[in-house]
Amino acid sequence: GESGTDRRITGINIMDNPDTVPWLKKDELILSTGYIFSVTDIYKTIITDLYEKGCSGLGIKMNRYMDTLPNEMIEQANKLGFTIFSIPFSSTMEQIVNIVYRQMFSNEMSESEKMMTLYRNITETVLKRHSTLPLMEIISNAVNEPVFLTTDSFEIIEYNIPETSEIHFPFPYNDDCNLLFPTSEVSCLKDKYQNNPLPVIKHTITYENITHNFVIFPILLRQKNLLGYLVCIEEKAPFLSFVYALMSNINSM
Repeated sequence: GESGTDRRITGINIMDNPDTVPWLKKDELILSTGYIFSVTDIYKTIITDLYEKGCSGLGIKMNRYMDTLPNEMIEQANKLGFTIFSIPFSSTMEQIVNIVYRQMFSNEMSESEKMMTLYRNITETVLKRHSTLPLMEIISNAVNEPVFLTTDSFEIIEYNIPETSEIHFPFPYNDDCNLLFPTSEVSCLKDKYQNNPLPVIKHTITYENITHNFVIFPILLRQKNLLGYLVCIEEKAPFLSFVYALMSNINSM
């Protein structure tokens, strides 16, 4: 049922009794230990029943009461695009429920709430740790793009590239001086910021016939003294306003 992984989830229900089915609701994620599928023949129709109820998917703790799924369940799931997934044996139902509800809450948070949560995480990281690496990981994960912290001469201090990134650009560009950009382009960028350190600049570099779009956010002290830059790569798509708001305001923290 891989084609059904984008179904909406608004609630969770536990099913270990055949009598539960009539009480299930639309958009609920159903979790089960698998016991009822091993001792009854409900497995022959359960996927169709859950699909018709409008449920989101079915999670089963495998290797407890059942080691493999009956073919009837797999065939129905693939036909209807209804996802069945395996719950890790080491995880409790409570842990799975908590994970799903946390994600649901996160998805429903407003942009301002997400911003405040990120600011709190960043602030706590700065106060508790002396390394900039955890900080870069938080920012990079928030924007889901590679992020670099540099000096005011674009020398790399720290950076983080998400595991999902397909970037193969050489970082640093110049090993001798640890520069993010070629020396000639660093000079050009410094000239742009010399008279006005405030603007966010987009900078494009083509490497091995692949174009990379960098967005450069200046880090300022008291809104006037340039300390360095936070540089992101628009790898997948142009940034949303949320990203610009987050990156532009980090320097005020």
